[in-house]
Amino acid sequence: MVFPHEDPPEQGGSGAEHTDQGDDALGRHWRTHRQRLKTLAPFVCGMLGGSATLTIAFIAPDSAFAEAGWRVAAVLVPLGVLAGLLYNHFAPFGNRVRVAVHEHGVRVLPENGPAVTCVPARVTTVADPGAPVDKQPLALAWPAPGGGTASARLDSFGSARALRRALVDREFSGDPGRSRAVAAAVAAVALVLFYAWLFVPRPLAVPEEYEHLRAFCADPEMVFTDVPAYEGEGPHHLSLVEEQRYLRPVEEVSFPDLGARMEERGWSTDMEDAALIACGRISLGEELDTCSYTPSFSGLPSGHDDRTVPLHLTHFEYDLYEATTHRHVATVEATGSAVEDWECPPRIREDQDAITVEQDYATVVDTLAPYVEDRAEG
Repeated sequence: MVFPHEDPPEQGGSGAEHTDQGDDALGRHWRTHRQRLKTLAPFVCGMLGGSATLTIAFIAPDSAFAEAGWRVAAVLVPLGVLAGLLYNHFAPFGNRVRVAVHEHGVRVLPENGPAVTCVPARVTTVADPGAPVDKQPLALAWPAPGGGTASARLDSFGSARALRRALVDREFSGDPGRSRAVAAAVAAVALVLFYAWLFVPRPLAVPEEYEHLRAFCADPEMVFTDVPAYEGEGPHHLSLVEEQRYLRPVEEVSFPDLGARMEERGWSTDMEDAALIACGRISLGEELDTCSYTPSFSGLPSGHDDRTVPLHLTHFEYDLYEATTHRHVATVEATGSAVEDWECPPRIREDQDAITVEQDYATVVDTLAPYVEDRAEG
Protein backbone atom coordinates (compact mmCIF):
# COMPACT_ATOMS: atom_id res chain seq x y z
CA MET A 1 0.00 0.00 0.00
CA VAL A 2 1.41 3.40 -0.94
CA PHE A 3 0.52 6.67 0.66
CA PRO A 4 -1.05 8.61 -2.30
CA HIS A 5 0.96 11.55 -3.56
CA GLU A 6 -1.70 14.21 -3.68
CA ASP A 7 -2.64 17.42 -2.05
CA PRO A 8 -3.74 16.77 1.53
CA PRO A 9 -6.89 18.08 3.12
CA GLU A 10 -6.89 21.53 4.63
CA GLN A 11 -4.29 21.65 7.43
CA GLY A 12 -5.27 24.80 9.22
CA GLY A 13 -6.43 22.81 12.26
CA SER A 14 -4.53 21.78 15.36
CA GLY A 15 -1.51 19.53 14.91
CA ALA A 16 -0.16 21.07 11.65
CA GLU A 17 2.88 23.32 11.72
CA HIS A 18 5.63 24.44 9.33
CA THR A 19 9.04 22.94 10.13
CA ASP A 20 12.31 22.73 8.28
CA GLN A 21 12.78 19.01 7.66
CA GLY A 22 15.65 19.37 5.17
CA ASP A 23 13.55 17.87 2.39
CA ASP A 24 11.03 20.08 0.58
CA ALA A 25 9.37 17.08 -1.02
CA LEU A 26 7.88 16.04 2.31
CA GLY A 27 5.73 19.14 2.64
CA ARG A 28 4.23 20.34 5.86
CA HIS A 29 4.90 18.38 9.07
CA TRP A 30 1.89 17.07 10.93
CA ARG A 31 3.14 15.02 13.91
CA THR A 32 5.94 12.74 15.08
CA HIS A 33 5.09 9.31 16.49
CA ARG A 34 7.42 7.36 18.76
CA GLN A 35 7.63 3.62 19.33
CA ARG A 36 6.97 2.52 22.90
CA LEU A 37 6.15 -0.57 24.89
CA LYS A 38 2.51 -1.53 25.25
CA THR A 39 2.50 -3.91 28.19
CA LEU A 40 0.13 -4.51 31.11
CA ALA A 41 2.52 -2.68 33.42
CA PRO A 42 -0.02 0.06 34.38
CA PHE A 43 -2.61 -2.58 35.34
CA VAL A 44 -0.06 -4.75 37.15
CA CYS A 45 1.48 -1.85 39.09
CA GLY A 46 -1.98 -0.58 40.07
CA MET A 47 -2.88 -4.06 41.32
CA LEU A 48 0.38 -4.21 43.27
CA GLY A 49 -0.48 -0.92 44.98
CA GLY A 50 -3.89 -2.24 46.02
CA SER A 51 -2.47 -5.62 47.03
CA ALA A 52 0.21 -3.99 49.20
CA THR A 53 -2.50 -2.10 51.08
CA LEU A 54 -4.60 -5.22 51.61
CA THR A 55 -1.58 -7.26 52.70
CA ILE A 56 -0.50 -4.77 55.36
CA ALA A 57 -4.10 -4.39 56.58
CA PHE A 58 -4.35 -8.21 56.85
CA ILE A 59 -1.03 -8.53 58.72
CA ALA A 60 -1.74 -5.66 61.13
CA PRO A 61 -5.55 -5.21 61.19
CA ASP A 62 -5.49 -3.08 64.35
CA SER A 63 -2.88 -0.62 63.12
CA ALA A 64 -3.57 2.98 62.13
CA PHE A 65 -2.46 2.03 58.62
CA ALA A 66 -5.21 -0.58 58.38
CA GLU A 67 -7.86 1.89 59.56
CA ALA A 68 -6.82 4.30 56.80
CA GLY A 69 -6.21 1.48 54.30
CA TRP A 70 -8.75 2.58 51.71
CA ARG A 71 -7.29 6.08 51.75
CA VAL A 72 -3.80 4.67 51.32
CA ALA A 73 -5.04 2.48 48.46
CA ALA A 74 -6.51 5.56 46.79
CA VAL A 75 -2.97 6.93 46.67
CA LEU A 76 -0.98 3.77 45.92
CA VAL A 77 -3.19 2.50 43.08
CA PRO A 78 -2.97 5.68 40.92
CA LEU A 79 0.76 5.92 41.68
CA GLY A 80 1.15 2.31 40.52
CA VAL A 81 -0.73 3.03 37.29
CA LEU A 82 1.43 6.11 36.70
CA ALA A 83 4.60 4.09 37.30
CA GLY A 84 3.42 1.51 34.75
CA LEU A 85 2.68 4.19 32.16
CA LEU A 86 6.11 5.74 32.67
CA TYR A 87 7.71 2.32 32.31
CA ASN A 88 5.94 1.72 29.01
CA HIS A 89 6.98 5.14 27.74
CA PHE A 90 10.65 5.14 28.75
CA ALA A 91 11.62 1.44 28.84
CA PRO A 92 14.26 0.32 26.29
CA PHE A 93 12.81 -0.65 22.92
CA GLY A 94 15.77 -1.97 20.93
CA ASN A 95 16.41 0.35 17.98
CA ARG A 96 13.50 2.68 18.73
CA VAL A 97 12.05 4.42 15.70
CA ARG A 98 10.35 7.79 15.46
CA VAL A 99 8.24 8.64 12.42
CA ALA A 100 7.66 12.26 11.42
CA VAL A 101 4.46 12.33 9.38
CA HIS A 102 4.27 14.98 6.62
CA GLU A 103 1.64 15.83 4.05
CA HIS A 104 3.42 13.96 1.24
CA GLY A 105 5.33 11.25 3.07
CA VAL A 106 7.27 10.39 6.21
CA ARG A 107 10.74 10.81 7.64
CA VAL A 108 11.89 7.71 9.54
CA LEU A 109 14.24 8.51 12.42
CA PRO A 110 15.84 5.36 13.89
CA GLU A 111 17.49 5.63 17.30
CA ASN A 112 20.61 4.02 15.80
CA GLY A 113 21.24 4.86 12.17
CA PRO A 114 20.61 7.60 9.61
CA ALA A 115 17.23 9.16 8.92
CA VAL A 116 15.32 7.93 5.86
CA THR A 117 12.88 10.02 3.82
CA CYS A 118 10.01 8.22 2.10
CA VAL A 119 7.92 10.09 -0.45
CA PRO A 120 5.33 8.63 -0.61
CA ALA A 121 5.11 6.53 2.56
CA ARG A 122 4.76 2.79 2.05
CA VAL A 123 2.45 0.75 4.29
CA THR A 124 2.36 -3.05 4.06
CA THR A 125 0.49 -5.82 5.84
CA VAL A 126 2.13 -8.17 8.33
CA ALA A 127 1.09 -11.82 8.23
CA ASP A 128 -0.60 -12.68 11.51
CA PRO A 129 -2.31 -16.10 11.58
CA GLY A 130 -4.29 -15.11 14.65
CA ALA A 131 -5.99 -12.11 13.02
CA PRO A 132 -8.81 -12.12 10.43
CA VAL A 133 -7.82 -11.38 6.85
CA ASP A 134 -9.43 -7.94 6.90
CA LYS A 135 -7.71 -7.06 10.19
CA GLN A 136 -4.13 -8.03 9.47
CA PRO A 137 -1.74 -5.62 11.24
CA LEU A 138 -0.08 -2.92 9.16
CA ALA A 139 3.57 -1.88 9.11
CA LEU A 140 5.48 1.09 7.76
CA ALA A 141 8.25 -0.01 5.38
CA TRP A 142 11.30 1.95 4.24
CA PRO A 143 14.59 1.23 2.48
CA ALA A 144 17.27 0.03 4.86
CA PRO A 145 20.60 1.94 4.59
CA GLY A 146 22.53 -1.31 3.98
CA GLY A 147 20.07 -2.56 1.41
CA GLY A 148 16.79 -4.38 1.65
CA THR A 149 13.73 -3.17 3.51
CA ALA A 150 13.12 -2.28 7.16
CA SER A 151 9.69 -2.07 8.74
CA ALA A 152 7.87 -1.28 11.99
CA ARG A 153 4.33 -2.23 12.90
CA LEU A 154 2.01 0.76 13.22
CA ASP A 155 0.54 -0.58 16.46
CA SER A 156 3.98 -0.32 18.13
CA PHE A 157 3.81 3.49 18.01
CA GLY A 158 2.13 5.85 20.39
CA SER A 159 -1.24 7.13 19.10
CA ALA A 160 -1.28 4.19 16.66
CA ARG A 161 -4.83 4.87 15.48
CA ALA A 162 -4.01 8.45 14.54
CA LEU A 163 -0.88 7.24 12.70
CA ARG A 164 -2.92 4.67 10.76
CA ARG A 165 -5.55 7.26 9.81
CA ALA A 166 -2.83 9.63 8.60
CA LEU A 167 -0.94 7.06 6.54
CA VAL A 168 -3.86 5.00 5.20
CA ASP A 169 -6.93 7.25 5.22
CA ARG A 170 -5.21 10.63 4.87
CA GLU A 171 -7.12 11.95 7.89
CA PHE A 172 -5.25 14.74 9.65
CA SER A 173 -8.06 15.45 12.11
CA GLY A 174 -5.99 16.96 14.89
CA ASP A 175 -3.06 16.38 17.17
CA PRO A 176 -3.82 13.29 19.31
CA GLY A 177 -1.11 14.38 21.69
CA ARG A 178 -3.12 17.49 22.46
CA SER A 179 -6.24 15.37 23.04
CA ARG A 180 -4.28 13.16 25.41
CA ALA A 181 -2.97 16.21 27.23
CA VAL A 182 -6.53 17.49 27.68
CA ALA A 183 -7.66 14.06 28.91
CA ALA A 184 -4.69 13.89 31.31
CA ALA A 185 -5.51 17.37 32.63
CA VAL A 186 -9.15 16.40 33.18
CA ALA A 187 -8.06 13.20 34.96
CA ALA A 188 -5.62 15.15 37.13
CA VAL A 189 -8.30 17.67 38.14
CA ALA A 190 -10.72 14.83 38.91
CA LEU A 191 -8.05 13.08 41.01
CA VAL A 192 -7.29 16.28 42.93
CA LEU A 193 -11.00 16.79 43.65
CA PHE A 194 -11.28 13.16 44.74
CA TYR A 195 -8.31 13.50 47.11
CA ALA A 196 -9.76 16.74 48.48
CA TRP A 197 -13.01 14.90 49.19
CA LEU A 198 -11.09 11.96 50.67
CA PHE A 199 -8.60 13.75 52.91
CA VAL A 200 -9.92 17.26 53.68
CA PRO A 201 -11.86 17.13 56.97
CA ARG A 202 -15.59 17.76 56.57
CA PRO A 203 -18.26 18.41 59.19
CA LEU A 204 -19.68 15.20 60.61
CA ALA A 205 -23.37 14.71 60.07
CA VAL A 206 -23.84 13.06 63.48
CA PRO A 207 -21.48 11.90 66.24
CA GLU A 208 -20.91 8.20 65.72
CA GLU A 209 -18.51 7.47 68.56
CA TYR A 210 -17.36 8.98 71.82
CA GLU A 211 -14.18 10.36 70.23
CA HIS A 212 -16.35 12.55 67.99
CA LEU A 213 -17.88 14.11 71.11
CA ARG A 214 -14.43 14.67 72.60
CA ALA A 215 -13.33 16.35 69.38
CA PHE A 216 -16.41 18.59 69.53
CA CYS A 217 -15.50 19.76 73.02
CA ALA A 218 -11.89 20.42 71.98
CA ASP A 219 -12.70 22.34 68.77
CA PRO A 220 -14.97 25.41 69.09
CA GLU A 221 -15.53 25.43 65.31
CA MET A 222 -16.80 21.85 65.10
CA VAL A 223 -20.53 21.19 64.56
CA PHE A 224 -22.79 18.26 63.70
CA THR A 225 -25.03 19.02 60.75
CA ASP A 226 -27.79 16.38 61.00
CA VAL A 227 -28.63 16.32 64.71
CA PRO A 228 -31.78 18.03 66.02
CA ALA A 229 -31.59 21.75 66.74
CA TYR A 230 -31.81 22.84 70.36
CA GLU A 231 -35.18 24.54 70.18
CA GLY A 232 -38.83 23.98 70.98
CA GLU A 233 -40.36 21.79 73.65
CA GLY A 234 -38.30 19.30 75.63
CA PRO A 235 -37.06 16.82 76.39
CA HIS A 236 -33.93 17.47 74.36
CA HIS A 237 -31.39 14.74 73.75
CA LEU A 238 -28.20 15.20 75.73
CA SER A 239 -24.75 13.62 75.43
CA LEU A 240 -22.08 13.93 78.09
CA VAL A 241 -18.34 14.26 77.57
CA GLU A 242 -16.44 13.99 80.83
CA GLU A 243 -12.79 14.71 81.56
CA GLN A 244 -11.69 12.80 84.65
CA ARG A 245 -9.43 14.85 86.88
CA TYR A 246 -8.76 12.23 89.54
CA LEU A 247 -8.01 8.52 89.66
CA ARG A 248 -11.20 6.48 89.90
CA PRO A 249 -11.30 4.04 92.85
CA VAL A 250 -11.35 0.34 92.08
CA GLU A 251 -14.87 -0.18 93.41
CA GLU A 252 -16.42 2.94 91.86
CA VAL A 253 -17.05 1.20 88.56
CA SER A 254 -19.97 -0.60 90.25
CA PHE A 255 -21.67 2.61 91.45
CA PRO A 256 -24.86 3.84 89.67
CA ASP A 257 -23.35 6.22 87.11
CA LEU A 258 -24.76 9.47 85.78
CA GLY A 259 -25.92 7.90 82.51
CA ALA A 260 -28.07 5.42 84.43
CA ARG A 261 -29.70 8.24 86.41
CA MET A 262 -30.46 10.08 83.14
CA GLU A 263 -32.08 7.00 81.64
CA GLU A 264 -34.14 6.47 84.81
CA ARG A 265 -35.52 9.96 84.24
CA GLY A 266 -36.49 9.11 80.67
CA TRP A 267 -33.77 11.10 78.93
CA SER A 268 -32.30 9.82 75.70
CA THR A 269 -28.53 9.38 75.74
CA ASP A 270 -28.15 8.31 72.09
CA MET A 271 -25.33 10.46 70.76
CA GLU A 272 -26.67 10.33 67.18
CA ASP A 273 -29.68 12.46 68.29
CA ALA A 274 -27.89 14.79 70.68
CA ALA A 275 -29.21 18.36 70.47
CA LEU A 276 -27.08 19.31 73.49
CA ILE A 277 -23.54 18.27 74.25
CA ALA A 278 -22.29 18.71 77.80
CA CYS A 279 -18.52 19.12 77.93
CA GLY A 280 -17.72 18.21 81.51
CA ARG A 281 -14.89 18.32 83.97
CA ILE A 282 -15.06 15.87 86.87
CA SER A 283 -12.94 16.64 89.91
CA LEU A 284 -12.77 15.96 93.61
CA GLY A 285 -15.40 17.77 95.63
CA GLU A 286 -15.89 18.21 99.36
CA GLU A 287 -13.75 16.04 101.65
CA LEU A 288 -15.93 13.86 103.88
CA ASP A 289 -13.42 11.84 105.87
CA THR A 290 -10.15 9.93 105.64
CA CYS A 291 -9.71 6.22 105.02
CA SER A 292 -6.88 4.01 106.30
CA TYR A 293 -5.56 0.95 104.46
CA THR A 294 -3.09 -1.82 105.21
CA PRO A 295 -1.55 -4.10 102.56
CA SER A 296 -3.72 -7.06 103.56
CA PHE A 297 -6.94 -7.24 101.49
CA SER A 298 -6.77 -3.59 100.41
CA GLY A 299 -5.21 -3.80 96.98
CA LEU A 300 -1.84 -2.52 98.20
CA PRO A 301 1.15 -4.73 97.36
CA SER A 302 2.63 -6.89 100.10
CA GLY A 303 5.24 -5.02 102.12
CA HIS A 304 3.72 -1.63 101.33
CA ASP A 305 3.35 0.90 104.15
CA ASP A 306 -0.05 1.62 105.61
CA ARG A 307 -1.95 4.35 103.73
CA THR A 308 -4.35 7.07 104.86
CA VAL A 309 -6.11 8.95 102.06
CA PRO A 310 -8.88 11.57 101.99
CA LEU A 311 -12.41 10.56 100.97
CA HIS A 312 -14.28 13.03 98.72
CA LEU A 313 -17.54 13.64 96.95
CA THR A 314 -17.39 14.05 93.13
CA HIS A 315 -17.77 17.53 91.64
CA PHE A 316 -19.17 18.04 88.12
CA GLU A 317 -18.87 21.15 85.95
CA TYR A 318 -20.48 21.19 82.49
CA ASP A 319 -20.45 23.63 79.60
CA LEU A 320 -23.59 22.99 77.52
CA TYR A 321 -23.41 23.58 73.75
CA GLU A 322 -25.92 23.28 70.94
CA ALA A 323 -24.61 20.50 68.70
CA THR A 324 -25.64 22.06 65.36
CA THR A 325 -24.05 25.49 65.97
CA HIS A 326 -21.63 25.07 68.92
CA ARG A 327 -23.55 27.90 70.59
CA HIS A 328 -22.80 28.05 74.32
CA VAL A 329 -26.06 27.52 76.20
CA ALA A 330 -25.02 27.46 79.87
CA THR A 331 -22.42 26.44 82.42
CA VAL A 332 -23.66 24.34 85.35
CA GLU A 333 -22.00 22.84 88.42
CA ALA A 334 -23.16 20.15 90.82
CA THR A 335 -21.80 17.68 93.35
CA GLY A 336 -22.92 14.14 93.97
CA SER A 337 -24.40 13.23 97.35
CA ALA A 338 -23.10 10.40 99.52
CA VAL A 339 -25.39 7.41 99.81
CA GLU A 340 -26.93 6.53 103.16
CA ASP A 341 -24.62 4.51 105.43
CA TRP A 342 -21.63 5.26 103.22
CA GLU A 343 -18.26 3.82 104.13
CA CYS A 344 -14.71 3.81 102.84
CA PRO A 345 -14.14 1.76 99.65
CA PRO A 346 -12.59 -1.59 100.65
CA ARG A 347 -9.75 -1.42 98.11
CA ILE A 348 -7.55 1.24 96.56
CA ARG A 349 -4.72 1.34 94.06
CA GLU A 350 -1.16 2.09 95.01
CA ASP A 351 -1.10 5.23 92.84
CA GLN A 352 -4.19 6.85 94.42
CA ASP A 353 -3.74 9.86 96.70
CA ALA A 354 -7.48 10.52 97.13
CA ILE A 355 -10.68 8.53 96.64
CA THR A 356 -14.40 9.22 96.25
CA VAL A 357 -17.29 7.90 98.26
CA GLU A 358 -20.18 5.88 96.86
CA GLN A 359 -22.74 8.52 95.91
CA ASP A 360 -25.99 9.29 94.15
CA TYR A 361 -25.91 11.58 91.11
CA ALA A 362 -29.55 12.66 91.29
CA THR A 363 -28.45 16.19 92.22
CA VAL A 364 -26.37 16.39 89.03
CA VAL A 365 -29.36 15.30 86.93
CA ASP A 366 -31.53 17.89 88.70
CA THR A 367 -29.02 20.59 87.77
CA LEU A 368 -29.09 19.57 84.09
CA ALA A 369 -32.88 19.07 83.99
CA PRO A 370 -33.97 22.65 83.09
CA TYR A 371 -31.87 22.54 79.91
CA VAL A 372 -33.11 19.08 78.92
CA GLU A 373 -36.80 19.07 79.92
CA ASP A 374 -37.88 22.70 79.54
CA ARG A 375 -38.70 24.62 76.37
CA ALA A 376 -35.65 25.99 74.56
CA GLU A 377 -35.57 29.02 72.33
CA GLY A 378 -33.62 28.46 69.08
